[in-house]
Amino acid sequence: MQAYKGLGLHLIIIPGEGLMIPRDIDHLIEQTVDRTSRKHKLRCAAVHSREDHVHILLSVTEEASIPEFIGEALEDLRRTLRGQGAHLRSFEWDEAVHVTLLPPWHLEIMASFVRDQDRFHETRTLEDELDEVFRPNSPPPFADYGDAVRGSALHIN
Repeated sequence: MQAYKGLGLHLIIIPGEGLMIPRDIDHLIEQTVDRTSRKHKLRCAAVHSREDHVHILLSVTEEASIPEFIGEALEDLRRTLRGQGAHLRSFEWDEAVHVTLLPPWHLEIMASFVRDQDRFHETRTLEDELDEVFRPNSPPPFADYGDAVRGSALHIN
């Protein structure tokens, strides 16, 4: 994986429908992500959890396996949350994991963004954030293009 060395990996993971992350376990989430990232030879640059999503920002090394890390991190975090009381015993993550690769010079900028999530979300929703951070260049829905592209194989997620 030499090509990824030095890149940043930004993830947003979201609880399953109707589930929330308790605000008082931020430290457990950070510890779990840090432990799992070190195991996969990734450097954890920032973690921030909110009730409706968790940001994870990592620095990628050539030894890292990104898909293995994501799967194990989701499982470790699920196990951590399920251990926090009866109300979380059936906690699950949403199937979607939002992933962005970042150039190395962008890591500290994104780390500041991740650490400042509470202020950011004073004026924006999670959906606003996904549109701005993960889908900033997405084309508008098909209806905006008229008949020219209806029925084409283009998929917009």
